[in-house]
Formats: sequence, structure tokens, C-alpha cells
Amino acid sequence: MRQLAAIMFSDLVGFTARMQEDEGGARELVRQHRDVLERAVTAGSGETLQFYGDGALTVFPSAVNAVDCAVRIQQELAGSGSTRLRIGLHVGDVIHDELGVYGDGVNVAARVQELGVPGSILLSARIRDEIKNHPRIRVRPLGDFRLKNVKQPLGILAVEAEGVVIPDSQDLPKAQNESQKSIAVLPFENMSPDPENEYFCDGIAEEIINVLAQLPGLKVAGRTSAFSFKGRVLDVREIGTKLNVGTVLSGSVRKMGDQLRITAQLVDVTNGYQLWSERFDRRLDDIFAIQDEIATNIAERLEITIGGTVRQSRPNTENVEAYELYLKGRGLLYQRGMAMFRAQRCFEEALARDAQYALAHAGLADSYSILGYYGLIAPPEAWPPARQAADRAVALAPE
Repeated sequence: MRQLAAIMFSDLVGFTARMQEDEGGARELVRQHRDVLERAVTAGSGETLQFYGDGALTVFPSAVNAVDCAVRIQQELAGSGSTRLRIGLHVGDVIHDELGVYGDGVNVAARVQELGVPGSILLSARIRDEIKNHPRIRVRPLGDFRLKNVKQPLGILAVEAEGVVIPDSQDLPKAQNESQKSIAVLPFENMSPDPENEYFCDGIAEEIINVLAQLPGLKVAGRTSAFSFKGRVLDVREIGTKLNVGTVLSGSVRKMGDQLRITAQLVDVTNGYQLWSERFDRRLDDIFAIQDEIATNIAERLEITIGGTVRQSRPNTENVEAYELYLKGRGLLYQRGMAMFRAQRCFEEALARDAQYALAHAGLADSYSILGYYGLIAPPEAWPPARQAADRAVALAPE
């Protein structure tokens, strides 16, 4: 029989050593743990398919039931002062036939459990996806790990609940932690007195995303995903969980005339600690250097090797006015509606200042295309200038 289920693999820590020291006491300990397990599993509508002496394989009809059962077990054991279990949870296939109980899901659940410490409950990212709409269940990301006989790195999270132990990611020696080589760049906060500078702040964050996306070995959350947190106050660990990244870059911008003050902070989502922070007091015409400096610092902190210069393939302009107009145009383009006409004018004005600015040509192509798509310009009138601008952008920057 094959079934898709939420799988719980539990293991009694230190059983082998205890058995060598006191066989009778070890057997009694197993009996006590089985009693606790069976009560919790019954309450969670689960089924224990197999006992392994010092461990057990249990399946549940839902991930929520599985997590609730695991919490119930750890809390009861914590209250009794008994030796604790390690518990690992995963969603996957379970095959149950005359040969026994096996399947890829069982293997992964066992590997997740092996990462834990006494009293912990570790989850795979697949379990997290199943419970994300249940806010009463709190989890903390520990990072992405390579598990034995599992091809792809697996996101691992720990359950946060009273009586449950949360391991530090540094306490998980059996896997290679890759979490810090992923990042989300949040929208930078506008600290300027002029609210119109919001577009400039968003544009800087987006440009940093574009720079970081070029770095080999670094996973970068897309703009749409990262900017969905704009204006929301959330714990950085929650953001890390939702975006499945190990680090988050946030910051602020104050713009007064041609003077800039930019702050940036890189935070490890597994513990909330800052890995790097910096304040830049510069002139507006230094903006490109600041962006590259931020990207370089992030690469150094995450131990990513940069080949050549950071901006090795990013077409740009040295005209700051053109750059500002481009950022404003992009911000307006994201608003859709009639704002797209204003975006189009911004790109045209940027090109009036620097006709070789490839990104501004690309922005103009986008504005014509989207205006035509929404019927705000008749499509036969929109497509020719859109194609012309796109061709020009590619001619200026083939890469």
C-alpha cells in the first residue's frame, strides 16, 4: 500500500549507551516513551506503523495533526523529566507491504530527525508549506542542509513551543549549512521629508537585487516576493521562513538635494544577529559606487567569490538625473493604470539626458508594451515603438 502522509520519525536519544549501562532501566524507559507516544498519536488521529526499538515511525492524515502530536509528546516528556526524543517531520510517500515500511518520505523524515537535539522537533520545508496558514504553529528557520542520500538541499525549520528545544543551526554538525548563501532585499525605508522620494528608495533596493543576482552561488529572492513585505512590521525570522532565505538586507535612504544618507543591515534570519551594517554619507553622484559597495560587502560576509567587478554585466549610465528618472519610471510602471503614461514620460526624459542608457530604452519598451496590453494605447500604435525601444536596448547592451 502506498500513501501520501505527514510522517513523524522519533528517536530516543542515548538509548544504546543506556542499554549497555542498565538493560532493565533502558527497557522501562522505552515502555514509558511508547505509552506517551501512543496516547499522543491516538489523540492526533495518527498511526504508528513501526517501532524500531528506540524509535518509531508514525503517519498522520495532516501535517497539522503531526506537528500537534510532536509538541504534545515533547511537552509531556519535558514535564516528566524523562529522557527526551528527537523528532523529525516530513510529507511524502510511505509504502507499506510484506517487505516492511519504506519510501523516500520515510528516509527524509529519518534524516531530518537525525539533525535534531534532545527535545527538538524539526520540520522539512514541505511540512512548513502545509502548516503556513496556521499562525498558532510557530516555526524558526535553521537553514538549508544537505542530508545523507538526499540529492537536493532541504530547508529545515524548528518548532517553537513551550517545552520544545530549539537547536542552534551551529549545533547541527551532520549537514552542510547553505542557508547564508541566500538573501532577500527588502524595500528601503524612505527617511526623506519628501514622500515622492519613495520611488528612489524602492529603486535602490531593486538595483541591489539586480547586482546580487549576478553573483554565482547566491540565491536572491525576486523583487515581487521581497517587496510584498513593504510597509509591514514582521520579525526577520518570519520573513526568512516565508521567502526561504538565510539572510535579509534592509535599509533606509535620506535624500536632501544632492546629499544622500543610506544605511544598510544584513541579518542572519536563524538568530536575528547582524552580519554587517554600514552608513553611507555621500553625494548623489556616488550612488552607483554605493550600490556596488553594498553588494561587495554582502558577498564578503557570505563568503561568495566575485569574478571581476560586481557590475560586470549591468548596463548603466553615469548621468545621475537620467538614473533618477529611470527609477521613478520603474516605480510608476509598477503602479499600473494611468501612472504608466507618467512612467513613459520619465523614460523619455531619461533618454533625453543619456540616449545611450540601455535600461531606459528597456523601460520605454515595457511602458509601451503594457499600455498596449491594457488597451490604454491601441495595440497597433503601441507595438512598433515598443519593438524599436527593445531593439535599441539590446543593441546597446547585448548581454
